[in-house]
Amino acid sequence: MLVSVKGVRYDTDSLEQIGLGGQGQVYKITDPQNPHRNLALKVYDEHNGEMANKLSVCVNLDVYRQIRQFSTAPICCATDSHNRVVGFTMRLLEGYFSVADTADLGYCIRNKITLRRVAALFAELHNILTNVHAAGFLVGDFRGSNIQFKPAGENWNITFMDVDSWAINRNGVQYACTAIHPSVQRPKLSSFSSLSAKHDWYAFAHQFAASLLKWDPFTKGFHPSLTSDQRRAQGITCWDPTVQLTDVEKMHDFRFGERLINILRVWLSGQITGVFPRQRIIDFAKSLTFCKGYLDNGKFCRFEVSNTIGRCPRCNSIL
Repeated sequence: MLVSVKGVRYDTDSLEQIGLGGQGQVYKITDPQNPHRNLALKVYDEHNGEMANKLSVCVNLDVYRQIRQFSTAPICCATDSHNRVVGFTMRLLEGYFSVADTADLGYCIRNKITLRRVAALFAELHNILTNVHAAGFLVGDFRGSNIQFKPAGENWNITFMDVDSWAINRNGVQYACTAIHPSVQRPKLSSFSSLSAKHDWYAFAHQFAASLLKWDPFTKGFHPSLTSDQRRAQGITCWDPTVQLTDVEKMHDFRFGERLINILRVWLSGQITGVFPRQRIIDFAKSLTFCKGYLDNGKFCRFEVSNTIGRCPRCNSIL
């Protein structure tokens, strides 16, 4: 397919494909205005008049200006041979990882990403999501795979992807969200008349819980009468007393302390909505410590745990 960006034509068949999504393909190109910089080019699988209109308006009015620093927001429109908008250019991310990776135990072990580091990541992500909402945007498709991060010393560089699907209500420009993450499609949340910030915060809490547990909170453990889908619909996480856990699972899943567990449990049950309390994340991070006790084999325990629980669930030492 031939597409044009700023008067420069590209044949997608000869470009390096670097991504594949539900709506289109992503390629690596040289910036038509700066030969020393590379960009990403997203080309939709099908021409969509509504999406084309949204991109044209938002790019021309620079609607994404306030969120560009922490997102791969569209920069320029890409057109086909009929001069129809079929895609856009965006910042190319290199050396980044997916927030979804932090829910993988093996990945965290290999990259020395501790619970404290996970908490710091989500505290910073909380700031960015707050700014996204303040700028007049809703993510909708809030999932770990759409959020990239790169370590920057003790901090993180965090970047949202797939910004073109976000809902917009900014300076008279209004567009609906074209993608909604399945985790928000639950009875207690989907009963609201329209997508709102509470849906993004619910998905934020869901990803935070998964990144701590290294498992989906609605599928971990065994429920004697409910399937995982039924648990998700009713908001029953692994911390619910009706869910059965092995001793090893209990050791890992209850080491975060009651204060954080309680807020995650009620949040994911839909009992509380609104802005997730960032201070709980910060307090949790401050409470984390590595147990200085010993295991039965004489080795240091070194289990990362909240000091609010009193005793290490791994070696029973006083914290």
